[in-house]
Amino acid sequence: MTRTLLIDARCLQHPDFATRGIGRHIESMLAAVPDEIRLAYTFTGLLDPALPPLAEPLRRLFTRLTTTAYAASQKPDTVFLNPAPLSFPPGPILRLLRAPHVASMAVVLDFIPLDFPELYLRDERQRRAYRRTLAALRHYDRFLPISRVAASRLEALIPGSEKRAMVTGVAVRPSLLPEPDAASLPFGGRKPEILVVSGDDQRKNPEAAILAHGSSTALRQ
Repeated sequence: MTRTLLIDARCLQHPDFATRGIGRHIESMLAAVPDEIRLAYTFTGLLDPALPPLAEPLRRLFTRLTTTAYAASQKPDTVFLNPAPLSFPPGPILRLLRAPHVASMAVVLDFIPLDFPELYLRDERQRRAYRRTLAALRHYDRFLPISRVAASRLEALIPGSEKRAMVTGVAVRPSLLPEPDAASLPFGGRKPEILVVSGDDQRKNPEAAILAHGSSTALRQ
């Protein structure tokens, strides 16, 4: 009998996350799962019916979809993976964190709202919501921080979490990687360029990239 891997897929539904860091990271993780693991688990996506439906390429990452955590919380040997535990309300998944037979894992990217409260925690409603997500984070069995910095921040907030954490790094979408036969060439065989991921968020600091571009001797050639 196959086990259930229940994945909180709300980040793949939400337009602010599906095609950005969180969504790309978990999409790459799931796409790289070996066939033997796929055969051992039923990959189930937990959706929010109030959010947009999954895009078809993302839909194919899952064996089945559900809008409730009840059945999985009652099934022995369920594994629960939350790719974005600090980005969505924990209410729909609390029964999973409280079920003694459910092994839970949380991907930890960053704690940006704590670093920039003036941008993300401007009113009491936002502060309460973020405190609830931090409180729920304490109930996970394992953590998958994407960097040593994220792991250190997690340890400061949840003492002892270091013993339950494994730093994974972050997935890079294939379109950003050089072609295999050009990997040994300067700049991967491509024309030198700088990619700035910023949008209109001031904390992304695109000015630093502009200064780097202007001072680069390689890009002047």
